[in-house]
Amino acid sequence: MSKPAVAAQIVRLLVPAGKAAPTPPVGPALGARGVKSMDFCKEFNARTAHMEPGIPTPTLITVQPDRTFTFVTKTPPTSYFLKKAAGIEKGTARPGHDWVGTLTLKHIYEIAKIKATDEHMKHIGLEGIAKSIVGSARTLGIKIAPKSKASAAGVKHKFFVDYSRPAGDGVFDAAAFEDYLRGRIKLEGKTGQLGDKVKITRDSKKLTIASTVPFSKRYVKYLTQKFLKKNSLRDWIRVVATSKDGYELRFYKIDSIALSSASPLRTAVDNQVTFGLGAPESSIKVPSGFNIDLESKRLVQFSDEEEPVLVSELEKIVAKAAGRKFFDITDHPESAFSPVHYGSPNATELVKPVLKTLSTDGPKANLEKFTSFRTRCTYCHNINIIACADQ
Repeated sequence: MSKPAVAAQIVRLLVPAGKAAPTPPVGPALGARGVKSMDFCKEFNARTAHMEPGIPTPTLITVQPDRTFTFVTKTPPTSYFLKKAAGIEKGTARPGHDWVGTLTLKHIYEIAKIKATDEHMKHIGLEGIAKSIVGSARTLGIKIAPKSKASAAGVKHKFFVDYSRPAGDGVFDAAAFEDYLRGRIKLEGKTGQLGDKVKITRDSKKLTIASTVPFSKRYVKYLTQKFLKKNSLRDWIRVVATSKDGYELRFYKIDSIALSSASPLRTAVDNQVTFGLGAPESSIKVPSGFNIDLESKRLVQFSDEEEPVLVSELEKIVAKAAGRKFFDITDHPESAFSPVHYGSPNATELVKPVLKTLSTDGPKANLEKFTSFRTRCTYCHNINIIACADQ
C-alpha cells in the first residue's frame, strides 16, 4: 500500500529586510520543518539588499516534502507606511476618539500605488486599495485631510480671451476691458482683492487671466458678456469657446440667420456681413419683381432712448434680419417713440343741458303709489292667506 502524498507547507513570516537571522521567528519556524534557516537567511538578505535595512517585509515560504523551499516577498505592511508618513511610532489605543497624526489623500494614493504591485492586489482597483488604506489609517488614529495645503497652493488656472478681430476693426477697447475685469472680479465675494492671486495681462490680440486660486472659466465668459452689454456690443459680438481654457470674440454673421434660401431678399442680405459695421456695397442689385431703392434714406428709430437716425433701405433689411426692432417714421415723424399724454376728462358742457330736464316728480309719484297704506296692507293680507293654505 503506497503512502499518501505529503503536501507542501506554507510559512508566513515578517522578516526585516537585509537582516534575516536564524533567531526567532525565522529559526524555530523553519527548523521545525527541517529547513536550514541559514540557507534561507543568506538568500533572503541577498534578495532584499536593495531595500532599506530593517524594513519589515512580509515573506511567504513554501516548504516541499524534500525540505527544499521557495519564498516570495511582498511590500511592507500598510501600517508601516502610514506610521512612517505620519511621523508616529505607534497608533492610538482609542480609534475614532484620539488622533495621533494627519495625512492627505495624496499620501494615501502614493501608498496605494506601492501596495498595488503585490500579486494578490492586482485584481483590486487602485480606488479599492485606497479605501482599505483609509480604513487602516483611522484604526491607527490618523486623520485624513481632504486636500493638502501644498497642493491647494499649487492650483493654477489660466484663461485667455482673444479679441483680435473686433480690436482690429477698432470697435473693441482692450484697455477698458482690462480695467473692467480688474474692478469686477470677486475673490471671496469681494472686489478689489486680486493681489498676487489673480494676474491679468494683455497684448494687442488677447487678454490672459492667471490665477493661483480656484477660478471658473464660465466666470470669465460671464464678465466678458457683461462688458459687451455695457458698451452696446452684445448685439454684434459673441463669446465663443475655442479651447478648454480660452474664448474668442467674433462678430455675428447675417448669413447664419435663418432666412429662407428662396427669399428674393437673400441676395441683398448675403452681401452684408455685419449690420452697422460696414457700408452697403453699391453694386447690389434689387431682385426682379421688387421696386426698392436700396440707397434711399429712411428715418428710423430703434428705441425710445435713441434719437431717430437716417439709414439706407438695405440697412433696414439687414437690421430686420438681425432681429432688431424699429419704427420707420419717415412719412410720419410724429409717430416716433414718445410718451402719450391724455387730457383729464371734462364733460361739463354736455351734462349741463341734461341737468335742466331732470325732475323728482316722476319718482315721487311712483313711490307714493307703491308705498301707500292700502298697497302695503293688501300685500300683507295676501301673505297671510298663503301661509294659512300651506298649513
